[in-house]
Amino acid sequence: MSFISRSTFLALNTTMQSKDKLLLVYGVELSAHESAIYVEHAGINLTNISFQQLMQLCEKEVLPNVVLSEGSIRNYHDQILQLMEANKIKEITIHNDHPFGISEQILDKLDSHGKAYNINIVINGYFAKHYNNINIYYLEQEEFAIGHHFNMLLSQILQPRRRPSKTFMMQSVFKDAFRNSVGQYLKQSDIWQDFATIQMDNTTQSLKHNSDQFIKDLGEQFGNGLYINALIPFGPGLPNFKLYENAFCEIVMETRNSGPWHFTEKTFRPIAFGIPVVHLGHRTLHTRLMHYGYKIYDNGFYQHWHSDISQQEKLGHLSEFLKHIKDYAIEDMEKIAQHNYHLFWNKRRSAYYQQLQKLFDTVFGQQTLAHKVYKMLDS
Repeated sequence: MSFISRSTFLALNTTMQSKDKLLLVYGVELSAHESAIYVEHAGINLTNISFQQLMQLCEKEVLPNVVLSEGSIRNYHDQILQLMEANKIKEITIHNDHPFGISEQILDKLDSHGKAYNINIVINGYFAKHYNNINIYYLEQEEFAIGHHFNMLLSQILQPRRRPSKTFMMQSVFKDAFRNSVGQYLKQSDIWQDFATIQMDNTTQSLKHNSDQFIKDLGEQFGNGLYINALIPFGPGLPNFKLYENAFCEIVMETRNSGPWHFTEKTFRPIAFGIPVVHLGHRTLHTRLMHYGYKIYDNGFYQHWHSDISQQEKLGHLSEFLKHIKDYAIEDMEKIAQHNYHLFWNKRRSAYYQQLQKLFDTVFGQQTLAHKVYKMLDS
C-alpha cells in the first residue's frame, strides 16, 4: 500500500542524514501498519515507545510532536493532556483505524483542549458529532486498499462476462435490526423473484473464516505475492464473481447507519467492479459519497429514505423504487456505475495520498521525505 519501500527510505535517509537529518518523532503504542504510514509515506524517523517511556522522556525534554494510538489516548488521555498543559508536548496526532474506539466524553475533552493546543486526529471513518477545535484528517482506507491494481485486473475480466439474468442481489448479513428489517421485507415481497439466489444464513464469523482460508490456500498455491494485499481489504466480503456476472445491481447496507460510522468493503466492492448500486445508508453517508464525486441513481426515492417516516413506510418506497429500476432505469444506472468505476480508479486513487500529504505538511512542515527528495533534485 506504500509508494516507497522501507529499504528505499532507509537508503535515502542514510544519504540525507549528514546534510539535513530527518525529524525524530515518537509514536506511542502504534501498530506496525500505523507506524508504516509515517515511516514509509512521510519518511518520518518514528520511534515507537510505550506510554511509560513517554512519561520518562517528558521529564527530560520537550517533545514537539507525538503520534498516539487509539488505545493510548483512550487509556491515558488525562495524563497526555496534562503533559500538553505543562508544555512537555507541543502537538499530538491520534491515529484511528475506525471511529468507534474513543468515547464522546474523551472527544469532548480533546475538543476543549484543542482551543489552546494542537490536536490532530487521523481517522478511517466519521464521528457522530462535529468537533470545531480538533484537526481531523479523513482517510478512506477501505477505498484506497481495494483500489489495488490486481483488483482492477479482476474487474476487467469481470466486465465482459456480465450477463445479468436477475436485476438485484444482496450480500448482507442480517445481524442488526435495520438490515434484518430490509432483508425480511424484501424476501416476502413480489420483487424478491428478481433477486439472484444466494445463501443468506451466513454469519460474519463464517464468512471471515472462509475468506481467511481462501487467502491462505492462495498463498500456499501461488505464493504470498502483492496480489494478496488486494484481497485482504475485502475482509469477510470477498467478491462473488458468479453473483456479479448474473445480477445487475447490488443492494448495499453498511455496517452502521447511526452514530459514528465508516465506509467498508460493502460500499467500495461493487463500485470497484463497475456494479450499479442502491445504497441504503443514512443521509450523512449519502452526502459524503456525493462529496467524493460518486453518483447514485435517484427518482425521488432517497428523499423518502432519508426522512423521518417509519421504517415500514420507507420499505414500501424501497419496493416501488426497485420496481422502477427494473422497468425503467437499467440504462441510466449502468451509466452511473461506469462513472463511479472510472472515478474510483482515477481521481479517487490520489485522494488518500493528498490527505496524507496535507497532514504531513501541516504537522511536520517541510521535514518529510517528499520535501527532502524534492530539494535534493532541485539543487
